[in-house]
Amino acid sequence: MIARLLFALCFSLLAAPAFAHKPSDSYLGLRVTDTVIEGHWDIAARDLDAVFDLDRNADGKIDWGEINSRSAEIDAYAMSRLALSSSGNPCPLTITDHQVDRHTDGGYLVVNLRVVCSAHVDVLDVDYSLLFDIDALHRGLLKLETGSARVTSAVFSASNRRQSFAMAGT
Repeated sequence: MIARLLFALCFSLLAAPAFAHKPSDSYLGLRVTDTVIEGHWDIAARDLDAVFDLDRNADGKIDWGEINSRSAEIDAYAMSRLALSSSGNPCPLTITDHQVDRHTDGGYLVVNLRVVCSAHVDVLDVDYSLLFDIDALHRGLLKLETGSARVTSAVFSASNRRQSFAMAGT
């Protein structure tokens, strides 16, 4: 009996770090004003490492140089997994800049975005599929602001990739 209890205690101590791992999330912040959408997309460096094997020197850390050396590939990957449209018309995304940020769970690449739609955005359709091909539990967390200062939040998941948002009051 004591041996079983001791085994269970040892096993739970070894398993504890697995429970402490934060799920994969990205943070998409968009602000819609008439035909223009500006924003940022914070993507965890550890998630990008899972896709691109960024830690080339195998030191267990991902630095700006390792991210920057693959920025064109990262941009192409990210842009192929986010589509915005309004009234059935695609709104082309442009990356304007990159930054790095630290969240409570580690480093993030911040991709700054600018989108220009062909007409006033009455309804914004968002199609989000970042990382679902390698992590079905990944979530995209959206904070959407309109010109009227209305804020809407949404969560994208593998089973909820496409959502539409009415821009009432823009």
